Amino acid sequence: DFSQSLVDQGARVQIYDPNTGALQADGSVIRQLFPGNVIPADRINPISKIYNGYYPTPNHAPLPGSNHDNNYIGASTSVYTNDRWTGRLDQHWSSNQMTYFTVTNYDDHSGNPSWLGPMSASSNLVQNAKTASLHHVITLNSTTVLEMKAGVVRDTGPGVGSTGTTGLSSLASSINSAGWGFQPEVYSIIGTTIGRAPNIDVNGDSIASLGGGGGALTFETDYSASVSLQKLVGEHSFKMGWEQRRYYTNQYVGGTFYQSSDRTVTQMNPLNFDGSGSGYASFLLGDTTWGGGNQWSGPASLQTYHAAYFQDDIKLTNKLTVNAGIRWEFEPPRTERYNREIFWDSKYKWNIQPAAGWSWQQDLQQAGVTDSIPQPLWMTQGFLGRPAMMGSSAYPERTIQQSYPFHFSPHLGLAYQIRPGTVVRLSYGMNWLSMTGNRFLNTAAWNNADGGSASIQRGSSNNGLTYGPTFQSPMPGGVGYIPYAAGSEDTVLHTALGQWYLAQATNTYPGYEHAFQFSLQHQLGSGAKAWVLEANVSANLGRKLPFWLGTGEEIMPNAYKLLGQEGLKLNAQVANPVYGLVPTQYGAWANSGPTTPLGRVLENNPDRKSV
Repeated sequence: DFSQSLVDQGARVQIYDPNTGALQADGSVIRQLFPGNVIPADRINPISKIYNGYYPTPNHAPLPGSNHDNNYIGASTSVYTNDRWTGRLDQHWSSNQMTYFTVTNYDDHSGNPSWLGPMSASSNLVQNAKTASLHHVITLNSTTVLEMKAGVVRDTGPGVGSTGTTGLSSLASSINSAGWGFQPEVYSIIGTTIGRAPNIDVNGDSIASLGGGGGALTFETDYSASVSLQKLVGEHSFKMGWEQRRYYTNQYVGGTFYQSSDRTVTQMNPLNFDGSGSGYASFLLGDTTWGGGNQWSGPASLQTYHAAYFQDDIKLTNKLTVNAGIRWEFEPPRTERYNREIFWDSKYKWNIQPAAGWSWQQDLQQAGVTDSIPQPLWMTQGFLGRPAMMGSSAYPERTIQQSYPFHFSPHLGLAYQIRPGTVVRLSYGMNWLSMTGNRFLNTAAWNNADGGSASIQRGSSNNGLTYGPTFQSPMPGGVGYIPYAAGSEDTVLHTALGQWYLAQATNTYPGYEHAFQFSLQHQLGSGAKAWVLEANVSANLGRKLPFWLGTGEEIMPNAYKLLGQEGLKLNAQVANPVYGLVPTQYGAWANSGPTTPLGRVLENNPDRKSV
């Protein structure tokens, strides 16, 4: 009963029945009021009834001019614990053999329980790291020392889930949405029903959303080993060695599904806001206007690392000592156990030609451009770029990431005694950086698992005359649902091009730095009262530093010049060169309309609204 309800700081709510819409001559829709501003009991959506039952009873007076704004105050107590310890055992087997064994443990937990009840998400951050290392030293003779090292790190987390658990659930464990009546595709996406339910949001009203779940948990295991040999020969001190690392990452992300209703469902004219309608009334009717979801697979990746080095410390004279060395490093491209990696293949050329009758000169005329503008690159080079799914028929290999096996880095140091008590030191080193770790694990975690994906672009296809999706059946007849099929290019194209997604660049580069150091030391006085003064200058010059997008792509050639030269003309609507060529099922990110801004035509990928 909305007969006494207020909205917009004191205005009386007027709710219109979406089932009474009548199409007008101008294409708009006009509806009739619910009699008495009351929604009949049989019109209230069954899912809305369930969710509505989880809102707590108001415990605070609402804001003036409202019935429910800020009418509940909730509280929760955050918890935080952090424990760490280290243990070490040293064993001297003989005068020339020693072993060192070290173990560490790190536990970190922070939790924020829900303040709104069991159907509101809580957060739980858990991280546990355990390490074990073994170091064995053998003195072979008076001039030769052999060292061997091995270690393992097991890191669990950070994970997000319910307070007190380390799982994927972020709702209370008492929540079980199995019998609530959602269509099978929704359950397929969320994956589990214990502690998880679709998130339902109310747009156009001050009502907190309920539902949710998902979370993430990461397991990392890093195995490392190295061997080094140090040998004294005359004035030389040689050192050489080999290093090996195997870094495993497993991420568990789970499935999420979200949907919302908004005030337009109960407005008089859904396209023209006149103060009517209520977000809460729309929620009760259960008409979905927007939503989607994915069941992310989470990667099971492996990154390896190999390195070798050789260096020599030599005392050339009684005043000059030189340290020189070279290091080789190789990080092969990441691989994923089930080939769940997607790259952006910038060299792929689509078999697309501009639409029949389209003219570049015509677009310039429609935008009012009289200057000379070079024609877009796609007119000569074609439409380039597509997502590449490893293990598919088009990309059967495990990776198309570029490999850099010949990274060598020189190191040089000099120490020279200018005069008694005064020493100058110079050093230079080139250091290659690393891409090992989660920082660049930006695609496999977004790949769909067995549950597939869903994209609900809009609830009504006729300006609000009728609505198809509902809370219990947001994808009528399975429309908008894309089931996952391993190695399926169709899955990639539909899920990737139909919505926002991430794809790795094939030219992501680790980067390197030049490190320089200069120091001057001078001793004043002698003995116990001597002072040593030091002046030091150091510099690190980073080059080709790593970034998610590799070296990037030029989306619009000559962008700065065109913006300054043409200005707002780039926003002018012109004939779309790919109209009728881009499938409309690719959704909001596909450029499928009859017209498009001139600036979009000038980009390298006018077939997509965003790259």
